[in-house]
Formats: sequence, structure tokens, C-alpha cells
Amino acid sequence: MGVDEPPGDTARDRETRPRHETPWDHEPRPAPEPPPGMPMRSKVIAGAVFGVLYAAYMTAQGHLVPGALGGILAAVVLVMVLGRLEERRRQRHRERYR
Repeated sequence: MGVDEPPGDTARDRETRPRHETPWDHEPRPAPEPPPGMPMRSKVIAGAVFGVLYAAYMTAQGHLVPGALGGILAAVVLVMVLGRLEERRRQRHRERYR
């Protein structure tokens, strides 16, 4: 150990010490916000269009009541599925940046 070297700071210590900053030496970056999803209004419009098209097709086949009920149910299911897809996308985004 030389006179001008502080105790514990030998050439061997300098060789084994990492030259770059380790990931745990700094604070983690905050997770970015997830990209905006489909607004509820757009989901409802998509559901309504799908329901009307389904009802019109079934009515053209001669099934008025089943077509109307099926169109309503199809619209509701589509809105629910789109909402669940968006929820799952947000969850994956949170897990990725956790």
C-alpha cells in the first residue's frame, strides 16, 4: 500500500470494482402511463352497430323476435368484451413496468 492511497483502496480493489453504475445504485424510473384505450362511447357505438347488423340479418331471415333479442345481447356482450380486453391490456402494462 502506497502512502498516497487511502486504506482499502488498493489496485486490486480498483480492478474488481465495477466501472459502471449498477441498476440498484439509482432510483427506478416511474412507469409510463398506459396508452389511452377505447373510450366507453366508442365501445357502445361499436356494440350498437354490431347489434343492429345482427338484428337486421336475423330479421331478413324471418326471425324477428330472436333477431331483436340476439342483437341486444350481442351488443351488450361486445361492450363487455371490449372493456375486459382494455382492462387486461392495462394489467399487462402494469406488470411489465413493475
